[in-house]
Amino acid sequence: MTLQPILDRGKLRAAYFDGPMGDEFTHVPTREERLAEAERFFVKCCLKRGGDPKAEGLGEHGALIGGPGKPPRIFTNLWRPLENYAKPRLAPVSWFEHEALKVCASGCKDPEHKFLDNVLGMSLSGTPRESRPTAEQFLACFGHGKDKLMGLEWHWAHEFFGNAIGDIRRVRFLEGIPFPDLVRAVHASTSVRHPLADWLNQFARSPDLAKK
Repeated sequence: MTLQPILDRGKLRAAYFDGPMGDEFTHVPTREERLAEAERFFVKCCLKRGGDPKAEGLGEHGALIGGPGKPPRIFTNLWRPLENYAKPRLAPVSWFEHEALKVCASGCKDPEHKFLDNVLGMSLSGTPRESRPTAEQFLACFGHGKDKLMGLEWHWAHEFFGNAIGDIRRVRFLEGIPFPDLVRAVHASTSVRHPLADWLNQFARSPDLAKK
């Protein structure tokens, strides 16, 4: 079980009142920033359906952001961690091109692609058999410089990264996929999920810092 870092309420409230994070990726978002973004999402949804954020204990009207003395939120129908209601943010490819990661891609350790074939069969089970890729065809999605995926390649990658999150680490290791190529394919698939982004962002390093 992964332990959650201790929540800094002061940083959480500051992040909320600072407003939304910009589109440019400048750092790996903290848990406080993700919670603040999630809370703004809840407030927006509440207003969109004609609700009252104050009555529902949301945003500055609730204890999470407003602090002691404010009421807790009144709804509990949350089916994932609160911070995962924020938009997933995966670092750009350039953040994975530092020297420390080059040793992590040391060639294919499963030349017959048995594990990948099995994962593809499960993650693409909803795709007609005639449209499913062989392991070699799927690995072409990780070609260097492929910032966009089209047609079936996009579909394969979109389904794979959406459904096989628990197996991606082993696929990367067994197939010797370099981290930059993996991240490039995830971005191109438009199928970024929090668990995958969280795992990959652990290895991200700002290009400016990597030069030092």
